[in-house]
This record gives sequence, C-alpha cells and structure tokens, in this order.
Amino acid sequence: MLDQNDISIGVVVPAHRSSETISATLDAIVAQTVAVADAIVVLDGPDDATEAAVRAHPSGIESTILAENTGGPAAPRNAGAARLLARGSIDAIWFLDADDVPDSRFVSVVRDLAR
Repeated sequence: MLDQNDISIGVVVPAHRSSETISATLDAIVAQTVAVADAIVVLDGPDDATEAAVRAHPSGIESTILAENTGGPAAPRNAGAARLLARGSIDAIWFLDADDVPDSRFVSVVRDLAR
C-alpha cells in the first residue's frame, strides 16, 4: 500500500489563446491543500498574451513554448509530461486545461485514493 507522502504529482497545462483564463487555473494549482511536486504550462505555439499572463502570475510556474501551433492539446500535454518525467521526481501527472479551476482538495483526494 502506498503512503500518502510518497506520491508526487506533477501538473501539465496545455494553453493556447488562454490569457483570460490561465490565471484562475494557476491560482487553483497553487491553492491545492496538498502541494503539487511540479507544474508546467506548455504554450501551443507563440501566444504573447498567454505567455505574458503566465509569466506575470506570482506562482512562478514554469512555461515553455512549442515552435508552432499543433492544433490541439495532445502535443503540448505530451511535451509537458516528457519534461516532468525526465526530472525523475513525478509519480503521477495531472493534466489540466487552461480554463479548468479544480477544487482545492483535488490532489489530497487523489493521494488518499492511491493509498
């Protein structure tokens, strides 16, 4: 049985033209009652307004930009997951869209269920 403290969760947020919603999503990540181990926003192609919103957010959550818009969230999700997994400190990945605002207890509940 897994101990709750042994599960590290990383978050990947694909984003494109999300400048009006991304701050609320980042706020929700930071507001989790159990902190996530790592998080990254992957911009699907150049998007100055969304990039500025992410960089201006006080959380300091990392962002990266794909060279071109891929037309959907799959490529940014995969790129973000690969980056988090390469660091070797993530047990599970939580994929959020750039307009999701999850309950602050989400990570806590997931970790409890994995016990």
